Amino acid sequence: MGLTHEELLARWPKTEGGRPESPAFLANLQDVGGIADMAVALLESFGIPVLKKYREGGGAGRIVLGFSGYGADLYVPVSRLEEAKALLEPPENDFS
Repeated sequence: MGLTHEELLARWPKTEGGRPESPAFLANLQDVGGIADMAVALLESFGIPVLKKYREGGGAGRIVLGFSGYGADLYVPVSRLEEAKALLEPPENDFS
């Protein structure tokens, strides 16, 4: 799930000099049960490009086991970080 490298680069915001904007760490999410993939899909549905990386040997674990025990690190453009954080916040429940 997610964008290809070329699609991600094309959608990633550029600086005034035309270089890709710096990525900012958003979260490390579980890679079990589609949690990280659902977060990526949510962010992309709001037009926020997401880079998903696996820590240490997590990529190999994903291939062998189907998930990474280290979770998946999500990065977004620094200019969209606060918006992305707000989208991943759980909704407040007011049962009063």
